[in-house]
Amino acid sequence: MLEKIKKSKMIYIIPAFLLLGLVLVFPIIYSINISFKNYVMTLPFREVVYVGLDNYIDVLTDPRFYNSLKVTLIITFGSLTLQLIFGLSLAIALNNKLMEENKLLKSQTIRGVLFIPSMLMGVIIGLMWQLGLNPTYGIFNEWLSYLFGTQSYFSSSTLAIPTIVFIEFWRGTPMVMLILAAGLKGIPMTPYEAADVDGATSWQKFVYITLPLLKPVLVITIILRTMDVLRIFDFIFITTSGGPGNLTEVLSIYAYNTSFVSMRISQGAAISWVITLIILIFSFIYFKYLYKRE
Repeated sequence: MLEKIKKSKMIYIIPAFLLLGLVLVFPIIYSINISFKNYVMTLPFREVVYVGLDNYIDVLTDPRFYNSLKVTLIITFGSLTLQLIFGLSLAIALNNKLMEENKLLKSQTIRGVLFIPSMLMGVIIGLMWQLGLNPTYGIFNEWLSYLFGTQSYFSSSTLAIPTIVFIEFWRGTPMVMLILAAGLKGIPMTPYEAADVDGATSWQKFVYITLPLLKPVLVITIILRTMDVLRIFDFIFITTSGGPGNLTEVLSIYAYNTSFVSMRISQGAAISWVITLIILIFSFIYFKYLYKRE
């Protein structure tokens, strides 16, 4: 009787599995399937046939793909470096004794305000910065004009990529701060007390205690943020759409343009799986060379 009851409970999770298969598993299988075919939306009467690795070869021999890869890597490493530096600095500041003793700075309101950029949708961020940096009426542009003069940040060949890097840094730093602050909370005080007895400086404690003990959290943070930035799409599509020219065309914008502008759906699917492979390669490298236990 008990076994029958246990088996009957499986009925209640079947809808969840069906929904998961519909919204997750089916699109994955379908995208893999069409990446090996010649499906083109502008040719509705053309027979869709299996073409093997032709789509992947076309992508990997396309100079535009390598330009998009270069732009993506520049934005990824540029923004990620800044996020780690400032995110770790803010995390250490939040865990400072003086910060904890100050009721105003300790309040959840201050921490919530710091985390606002990571809570905003990418579309909202894109619209906000597009309006704020508008050369005609943008309030951010007006403030910056006192230092740099009025600039067209998103249409400038020299300022477009640095602007994208800054926006991604602004958006991602609060998440890095939150994860590292949680990691710092888990570090025991005993090593620091022993270091104080030995007369270690703050820098020595940071290098020889904080960083080694925080290393697992740092690696996870780097992997998560790298995965996010490598597939960045939303606010770049709103602000520059990959322009001027192809200057800010990251891999996701390249996949979108191939799929829905050029209507080459199969090649767009192939690009998406190439992006997935790149993310897996980066994750493997991080785990292999950064996450080494001594």
